[in-house]
Amino acid sequence: MRLLAVIPAYNEERILEKNALKVYSYLKKQKYEFTLLIAVNGSTDNSEDIARGLSKTYSQIKFISIKEKGRGLALKKAFSGIKADYYCYIDADLSPDLLGLGRILDSLKDQDICIASRYAEGAKIKRSVLRYFVSKCFNHMMGFLFRQDIKDYQCGLKGFRKSVLPLIMETEDIGWFFDTELLVKASRDGFRIRE
Repeated sequence: MRLLAVIPAYNEERILEKNALKVYSYLKKQKYEFTLLIAVNGSTDNSEDIARGLSKTYSQIKFISIKEKGRGLALKKAFSGIKADYYCYIDADLSPDLLGLGRILDSLKDQDICIASRYAEGAKIKRSVLRYFVSKCFNHMMGFLFRQDIKDYQCGLKGFRKSVLPLIMETEDIGWFFDTELLVKASRDGFRIRE
């Protein structure tokens, strides 16, 4: 099975090389034929130079540079450029554990979308009390408004089968609300989602 893993990067020069290589090393140990794509978007630091250097050194690492900011925009451009059976993304800070990536990919055997959750049993949350509270309120509000049982819409680790790609391309928000819009529409359209 072919996998496209994307790291969206906005001004991540301090951590990008180290964390991209962690993801690369993890994927090398898995059973997938993969491409790791770094999607630099709107960065004003050296993120693009770092991504370019990695792509020259490692044949399975590619990069794209998008001048405009927006995680959703970066992901849409990244996913539209390379054909795969499975697609996933993980935030550049690797706040979701890489072991979660393995569980996400395993779950895609019988699910259309699999999302990590910072609120799942055993999850380790590294955030301030205020951020935790605001995030919980947002997730409860979305669940109430859209009648969904998703605990964490915004966690930066998600995986998809290729059948979800058209819906990703139709998602309108190009910023931080991208994840939530995608999950709401996917649920509405009957895609199988596991958290």
